[in-house]
Amino acid sequence: MPTLREEILQLKAVDQHAHPVLKAESELPFAAAFTEATDPVSWERDTPHGLFYRRSIRQLAKLYRCAARDVEVLAVRKRVDLTARTALCLQESNLKALLLDDGLMPDDIMPLDWHGQFLPVRRLLRIEQLVEGLLATHESFEEFDSAFTERLQNLTKEEVGLKTIAAYRGGLDVPDATRAKAAKEFARARGKAGVYASSFYSYVFHHALEIAHEKNVPVQFHTGFGDPDLALEKSNPLLLRPVIERYSFPVVLLHAGYPYAREAGFLSSVYSNV
Repeated sequence: MPTLREEILQLKAVDQHAHPVLKAESELPFAAAFTEATDPVSWERDTPHGLFYRRSIRQLAKLYRCAARDVEVLAVRKRVDLTARTALCLQESNLKALLLDDGLMPDDIMPLDWHGQFLPVRRLLRIEQLVEGLLATHESFEEFDSAFTERLQNLTKEEVGLKTIAAYRGGLDVPDATRAKAAKEFARARGKAGVYASSFYSYVFHHALEIAHEKNVPVQFHTGFGDPDLALEKSNPLLLRPVIERYSFPVVLLHAGYPYAREAGFLSSVYSNV
């Protein structure tokens, strides 16, 4: 009789929180892939001694058929081109599809159709990325708001959901804001203020969620840990209770809310849309 692990390994999975592969010329130092730290000193001094790094070296060595030492793994990575390495990893992953958020380092990543040569790919539209793009091309709030609304109401066939990084833009407790208040802050948002905690951000956040509610489009929320610029104390998924109770679209709590995993578990056990 097969073991539980053997049974699980037979299942095809969907990676519903993936980012595109970096271009070869944009790759970060190897150790940077195993930490949320952005400090090169930490990458070199601390990361190679972590359990995640050491375990990953063993896994990569098995995949690359080389000795389980980082120098050997790096030698293979240097010898094998990006496409071949990606193909090898995804062939062994037992995945059947990728849902990609291309809002992280958008100028440094491979295009979505490049990933399609390996697996079926769908896109997650990052709300903040959309807002920033439209701010750069629309000089009036009315034009911006119209374009923002139209874009969200007409997702492409490749776009299967929305994604928000509100936890990075002031926290998950995003208050309501009127359209009039947002209009007053439009010029500041186009300038140095950016798309961060403000009446403007509150408006676009809830406006996007209202459209997702109308169309029953899933929304992914970054919750829990992340890069150093994250407001971790404001990334507790419990802060999303007003959103969860107000809107009926499927809510996805990324990273299981860690270190607020209990809170995420509670929400998923009592709300059917989580």
